[in-house]
Amino acid sequence: KNRFQRKSRTFCLVCLKCYFLTPKSLSQGADISVGDWHGRTPLHVAARDGNMAVVKFLLERGADVNKVDAAGQTPLQEAIKSMDIDVVSSLVSKGAYLMMTSEELGAQMCCLASQGLTKEMLVWEAAGVSFKVADDSGRTPLHVAASSNNPEMVGFCLQHGSDPEARDMYNNRPVDDAKRLGYDNIEEILTEKDEQQSQIEESTSMG
Repeated sequence: KNRFQRKSRTFCLVCLKCYFLTPKSLSQGADISVGDWHGRTPLHVAARDGNMAVVKFLLERGADVNKVDAAGQTPLQEAIKSMDIDVVSSLVSKGAYLMMTSEELGAQMCCLASQGLTKEMLVWEAAGVSFKVADDSGRTPLHVAASSNNPEMVGFCLQHGSDPEARDMYNNRPVDDAKRLGYDNIEEILTEKDEQQSQIEESTSMG
């Protein structure tokens, strides 16, 4: 019932904001990216509701994927909130991007890593954020996972491309944090990964 109501709300809002968008109204110049008094466009609403059908409809008709509302939010940011990777990917494929600095993205990913929120991290990855990204102190999600003594998160970050050799502003790698804090299990995981990487590089150079 809630999902049905949410989808119905999306369709209604799209109709209201786009003056009943139809082939005829579009041919007459209806603005597909018209915003309400908060600057929110139909694409903002559809993305937030995770309504792929409406998102696709709007994208096919040239909706502005990077339109910013009064709160500084874009449809991509709204899609991230909906936790719908398909919607996020669709927006990115049409040129949507996150209007955040690398350090801000790093802080976001580090925050998610500290809470063990793997699904959320995957959504941000779909939005174009690398697991190698660092916050303003140079710490990556892998640094945070190592410092939190979270082997599952360490493994998850490594699987998604985190750099075990990344150094923060104090020149510390994730394994250095693990050693300092006495997390032997984390140190073992990272050391094994480092050895595997060294073997791969050695094999590549010989080949």
